[in-house]
Amino acid sequence: MADYRAAIKLDPKHAEAHASLAWALASYPRDELRDGKSAVKYALRACELTGEKDTNALSALAAAYAECGDFKRAIEWQRKALTLGYPGEPEREERAKKRIKLYEAGKPYREE
Repeated sequence: MADYRAAIKLDPKHAEAHASLAWALASYPRDELRDGKSAVKYALRACELTGEKDTNALSALAAAYAECGDFKRAIEWQRKALTLGYPGEPEREERAKKRIKLYEAGKPYREE
């Protein structure tokens, strides 16, 4: 996470760093390292920087909302990522669909 923060400090418009930090803050398996509110902040910035056209940023925002317990928004944003699609990456698309099912069940996503 320190590397993502350093990248953002060097280039505040680095969308991938914002999305990656948001993803880590939302989905890290260790409770003490997750921070849903910060994850939402970084993911919103990544979505803004990419014009809401990047599946990584949208998925990070979905995971961040799920971490905060806002599963309605999590589902909404993960579905938006699916509408953009994952051309040539059926495994990523399948993982995105599984995250929607988690969010529908009221559960946040955790990296393994």
